[in-house]
Amino acid sequence: MSFFPPIRVSNALITQANAPKIAVFVGGTDGIGKATLTNLVARGFPIKVYIVGRNKAGHQTVLDHLRTLNPNATLIYVEGQISLVRDSQRIASHIAAQEEKIDLLFLSAGYLPFTGRQETRKV
Repeated sequence: MSFFPPIRVSNALITQANAPKIAVFVGGTDGIGKATLTNLVARGFPIKVYIVGRNKAGHQTVLDHLRTLNPNATLIYVEGQISLVRDSQRIASHIAAQEEKIDLLFLSAGYLPFTGRQETRKV
């Protein structure tokens, strides 16, 4: 059973009137996050997107491509490691200082380790 037809029908209903105006993508630089972000930006609607990632230089090609797809889009890269509480708080504070609300929060995991839990720094 394919779930894609109803998803495509739903996506086709997105118009400028109901599209998100402010979006935050965590993990929008590769895989499903990148595909979702690209599809949303390519619609050509005015949108402001905060893209959270670990390495701006490494994702500059993606950002440049998105800007060519939609000159009406404002794309803001926020560098940080979302698995660190301190970075997550800093990122959230940065966005909250700029925006009264967000319309879309898209989170996608960078990877799933099969070797068990991996501890990160506490800060």
